[in-house]
Amino acid sequence: AHSFTASNREAIRLQVTAVGYDEATAVDDIYGAFAVARNDVMLYDDALEMLSSLKQKGLLIGTITNGNADATKIRGLCDVISFAVDAHQAGAAKPKPAVFHLALARAAEVGDGSVIEPDECVHVGDDLISDVLGAQGVGFRTIHFLPESRRAKALLEAEREVSNRPAREPPDATVATLSAIVDVLAVWDAE
Repeated sequence: AHSFTASNREAIRLQVTAVGYDEATAVDDIYGAFAVARNDVMLYDDALEMLSSLKQKGLLIGTITNGNADATKIRGLCDVISFAVDAHQAGAAKPKPAVFHLALARAAEVGDGSVIEPDECVHVGDDLISDVLGAQGVGFRTIHFLPESRRAKALLEAEREVSNRPAREPPDATVATLSAIVDVLAVWDAE
């Protein structure tokens, strides 16, 4: 349920078996071609500039995804991140704590090896449940990325959730552009 990779490979296996292909090689070949295309993503315009700025300030930058893109293989992104975690590796998807705990462990591994406490981390995400609620649940500070193009849809979703979900803490900050994250972190650093 938490691994797009496993479900994609199983779907391919079922399809190639149904048409009589050699399952052992066909699944690897087909999934391999998919994985290459999956990692050819278009990032938000200001993503790399913002991440580069944060990296130059000495911050460890990692990615956490429920998907199956490999951030360490995405052009440009691989140059500014220190680690990447996905739901398949963690055995659970956001908002489950396991994926955030794995990110903490990976951050410690690529850092100086010392334990990194959750309250030393900031998680930026566009989903209030998976990203904000999940990160808050393990003690991270949170920034909700809500571009103007998604604001109307997010308001409708929030109205529906009020009646269906328990109250939750708002994110520590909400930004409409990725470049605004640098400013938010500068304010927090000055506190």
